[in-house]
Amino acid sequence: MEQEVEFFTAMRAVVTPLVTASALLQVIDRAERAGMLRELREGSDTTRLAAATGLPLDTVVALCGALVANGIAEPVADGFRLTPDWRAITGGGAFVSLADMIAQSRVIDAMLSGRESAYASLSPEDRSTFAHAVSPNPYSPELVERIRAEIAASPWWSGMTEGGRHLELGCGVAGRMLTVLQAMPRLRAVGVELDPALAEEARRRASDLGIRDRIEIVTGDATTYRTDEPFDFGFWSQWFFPTPSRQAALASLFANVRSGGVVRSPVFGDHGRMADDPHGDEARQYSLNRVMLDGWGVPERTPEQLKAEFEDAGFIDVTIVYHDINDGIYARRP
Repeated sequence: MEQEVEFFTAMRAVVTPLVTASALLQVIDRAERAGMLRELREGSDTTRLAAATGLPLDTVVALCGALVANGIAEPVADGFRLTPDWRAITGGGAFVSLADMIAQSRVIDAMLSGRESAYASLSPEDRSTFAHAVSPNPYSPELVERIRAEIAASPWWSGMTEGGRHLELGCGVAGRMLTVLQAMPRLRAVGVELDPALAEEARRRASDLGIRDRIEIVTGDATTYRTDEPFDFGFWSQWFFPTPSRQAALASLFANVRSGGVVRSPVFGDHGRMADDPHGDEARQYSLNRVMLDGWGVPERTPEQLKAEFEDAGFIDVTIVYHDINDGIYARRP
């Protein structure tokens, strides 16, 4: 007979870690907004932290204690410094800023709880928050250089170094395109975005970065977009396309890319790692994201299922690639 677990033993095992993680995220958010994490990148003591942030010394001491106890900072010499992982997260080459990640978590909380469900039902501010956190930070020179190297070494994307035209269906605030355009100065791009507010923000960011002359942001439906000048490269943000729109979106991608052109779409989750460890971090994150995407009406697509979608749409050489920030499905138009 299975032995019953005592309540407080169970609470410490399953509930306390959840509550602690939630509380820790709030502490990290507070420290980030106050500028503490920036000061702690190279090391600082509590007196200097208080002066730099404007927080009371006792508050700084308490926050540092929480950061150290939870592995965000570590004691050094006469003060504290962020641990290596947290220096990477807060560094200039970060794929997404920590502030954007934390802001996105609030939006995800609302969707997972059912307070919000469909992506389209989010407020314009929340849609912008989410869009910022799921695409590269184009204001990071270090990330632009990393993307440059990744593209140059890619058997699929390396043609971008010679220029050409790039299409993105569902571009959001265009973080991906704007980063790629800076990395590939001969490339030109068009992004199609249904949300007028996100499209306008994408245009503003392009102007900020001085590349407005090489990008066009079309406010419209990606499933019906057509142009007479074909593209050499294409990207489909498939996570934002519910079931009824997917076939038409792939048809649009096929129609707008030239023969021999290369297209890509991101995959969702590393299924090999999930199979090896069904209860590991990858599988747990995937399961929660599935709840969120289900609320949007976006179907589950394993890499093999997404590959089949591309093949059904007429693409050839469809290949699943796992390679850091450029992973996904790659294919060619015949």
